Amino acid sequence: MFNGYLSMNGQWHQMRENYLVKFLILGITFYGLQTLQGPLQAIRSFSSFIHYTEWVPGHVHMGAMGWVSLVLFAAIYYLVPRLYGREIYSIPLANLHFWLVLIGQLIYSISMWIAGVQQAGMWHALNNDGSLTYTFMETLVEMYPYWWMRGIGGLIYLVGVLVFIFNLIKTAQNGKPAEEAVQSA
Repeated sequence: MFNGYLSMNGQWHQMRENYLVKFLILGITFYGLQTLQGPLQAIRSFSSFIHYTEWVPGHVHMGAMGWVSLVLFAAIYYLVPRLYGREIYSIPLANLHFWLVLIGQLIYSISMWIAGVQQAGMWHALNNDGSLTYTFMETLVEMYPYWWMRGIGGLIYLVGVLVFIFNLIKTAQNGKPAEEAVQSA
């Protein structure tokens, strides 16, 4: 992560100008968040608090939808035009894709983290006599709004992926020939 950030030294304007850089920098940012959360979850007291809650899949999805997929999207956007000898069909669509997957991923993951902390708090809450304060069903009912948010975030992310696929198909079919391909011909 630090290597990626330091490589941007004096080049941060590319976050506005280069759609590939957006995917890569945010991808490595989520990688950094993953490497902070992982060891945090290894702390016994924190692990026992959040174990079996929505927090854990939220952590995993941040890595899969944030780190891995954003870096893969950048790699695919880089490769496909070169494989077909064409320019990317639409940079505005690539930017739309970026914002959709970023917003969808954030809604998805953050709602799961909040749900996990609330779930853990409810599961660990005790009455004065040592009995549980909340029943399983009470905890389950409190998760519904977070599951709706998770579904909405996942839907936004999915729309972003569909924009990505459309942009790649149009690049392969109708993209303008790249200058490199024209010069070599």
